[in-house]
Amino acid sequence: MKKIGKVFTIRWAASTYRAVNALWSSFQALHEHFNTLSNDRSIRSCKRKMYSGIAKRLATKEFVEDVAVIKDCLGQISILSESLQKSDVSVIDANRYLQYTINSLEKIKRSVTEGKYSFDEVARNDVAFKGVPLHSYESRASFPSFNKPQFLQALIDNIKARLLNASNENALKQLEVFAPERWSSEISAPWFEGEKLLVELRQRFSIACNEQELVMAFRDYVSDPRKPNPIEDMMQEILHTIPVSSSEAERGFSQMNLVCTPTRSTLAITTLSSLLFIGINGPPPNLWNAQESLSRWLVSHRSAMAPERKRRNVKTKEDLNAVELMFT
Repeated sequence: MKKIGKVFTIRWAASTYRAVNALWSSFQALHEHFNTLSNDRSIRSCKRKMYSGIAKRLATKEFVEDVAVIKDCLGQISILSESLQKSDVSVIDANRYLQYTINSLEKIKRSVTEGKYSFDEVARNDVAFKGVPLHSYESRASFPSFNKPQFLQALIDNIKARLLNASNENALKQLEVFAPERWSSEISAPWFEGEKLLVELRQRFSIACNEQELVMAFRDYVSDPRKPNPIEDMMQEILHTIPVSSSEAERGFSQMNLVCTPTRSTLAITTLSSLLFIGINGPPPNLWNAQESLSRWLVSHRSAMAPERKRRNVKTKEDLNAVELMFT
């Protein structure tokens, strides 16, 4: 729990999943902690009542059932979020990752409908989780459980809205020309349908190349995708032109927060820009060889020990202005 830090200011799904997973793993310790605080007479009565309410809420079947569903849903969304943050992910990969997540959430919804997330099949007096006896307060309206199937269906619909829709279906088919793993096993060169999609893709992205040479290179690519081919350069250029998330921009903002801190707020714009460029695009510190940069820095006489730095700039009377002449 100490590794989580702040919870309410977290925005990334992966960070939220780690917070909920920490609650799930430390459930017994948390319940004992709040239960102990509720009986501590050195604490004000209003605080003790609050801790007692938290301990009672933790020890309800509805709470454990709800956290179990949320934890599994966040786990799938966390996998999706971290997959989409990769710098080399393409539109085809992103669409496939979204479909994987939808399938996973539909399986969770099916399990909820079948009662696999419920304690109803367990004897009422024997229900416990991680050594903590669980209760159900049917007369208490303050401990309600949310509608899990409705929640999961809303989550599935929200992710489906991120999939490429019918208007972009043709664009997806054009991009899948560069995905041999999605080709039918019966495809062989010449693949006329694929060549037509490739020509349309060239026109869509205004790629300057000869159409006949492009078709011939594509036929060689269809014959053996593992063989080096000029079509691969065009494939990489197209697939990585369309960003699938804002993770690159978010990394830039995070790097700015690391460089421009309250104690380093007087950096010049050019210096800040250079540091940001190095932090975002530069190699890791363990792979950077500083010898070359250090040699260039010393050659340019920027060292404090350089003779040019030690040489004093002595002014004559002709160089002094009127104010300086008054104090000479």
